[in-house]
Amino acid sequence: ANPAASTSPSLSHRFLDSKFYLLVVVGEIVTEEHLRRAIGNIELGIRSWDTNLIECNLDQELKLFVSRHSARFSPEVPGQKILHHRSDVLETVVLINPSDEAVSTEVRLMITDAAR
Repeated sequence: ANPAASTSPSLSHRFLDSKFYLLVVVGEIVTEEHLRRAIGNIELGIRSWDTNLIECNLDQELKLFVSRHSARFSPEVPGQKILHHRSDVLETVVLINPSDEAVSTEVRLMITDAAR
């Protein structure tokens, strides 16, 4: 047995194949054109996911997000919004005009989550 292997970080951490995590970060939206482009880029990115409809029906999950998400507004950061929804399959977090701290916190949460 390799003694270094027993002291190294756990290699037994496994991602859950039935759980997904989506983090979207959008800067300040200034114009309608900027908003249209942001929406188009986000949609393109989501549609590029390597998943099938049995594992994660993105259309269904995104409809759930739209109808059931919670929204938090920051009194410290004007215009910052955090939209969040967690289903049995997909956790979705959308940061709009976030502070560096909010991005750092959400990225840390995403990285440490068991979802793939």
